[in-house]
Amino acid sequence: MRLNPIPPSNAVIPMPSPMLSTPIGSTVREAPRPCGRGSIDAVRVIPALLVPGLLVPVLAARGDQPSAPPQHLPIEARWCPAGDPPGASLPLGPRRPTATAGPDAHPTVKPDCVALEVPRTWHQYSLGLQLRPPLPVGRGMWFPYRPAQVARFWMHRTPEPLDMVFVRNGRVIAIEPAAAPCMQLPCPSYGPDEPVDGVLELAAGQSSQLGLRVGSPLRVELLRSFGPTAPAPD
Repeated sequence: MRLNPIPPSNAVIPMPSPMLSTPIGSTVREAPRPCGRGSIDAVRVIPALLVPGLLVPVLAARGDQPSAPPQHLPIEARWCPAGDPPGASLPLGPRRPTATAGPDAHPTVKPDCVALEVPRTWHQYSLGLQLRPPLPVGRGMWFPYRPAQVARFWMHRTPEPLDMVFVRNGRVIAIEPAAAPCMQLPCPSYGPDEPVDGVLELAAGQSSQLGLRVGSPLRVELLRSFGPTAPAPD
């Protein structure tokens, strides 16, 4: 589920095969596409190939690099399956009494909402949830894309199965339920062949338990400001 360690570009082309022989994204993804997760630490960029008007980065495996540790990002968004229900709020992050108001107070999320980590940079997108233990109920990761683009995710170095929910304009356009871990290459990639403006990752089985299906409304509320493009350059 991670994304390509290449700078954003309005010109991207799909790779010819969904089976990736080298890690190029986090839960993802395919080389020229700024999407997906994968282990950036396990790849290196070697001279790009020039093809009709487009630069396509060539990524090669790096066996001499140690694996990056799993990342744990701040909770910076939420998704409330039933809208925005009333009720006592909880702080984002560790479950403890609600923070008091003030400059150091945490944003809050309702108990009936899913608290979401949000990667910001290309590197964070590429790491995604790799090497993470199972996600607890009520937790997930949200990958926003600005502008919308085709996003391919894979499960390289991701030890627990995940539901991948692909979203555009506030509606689910595709779901990959219980994508299987893939600790050894090659790994399959997942995602629709059409642009998305966000991808939600949940523990396997959570998307159906929360009533999600293709066509379901899904609007994520960002709790902190983000730049005009996502992912942002490192």
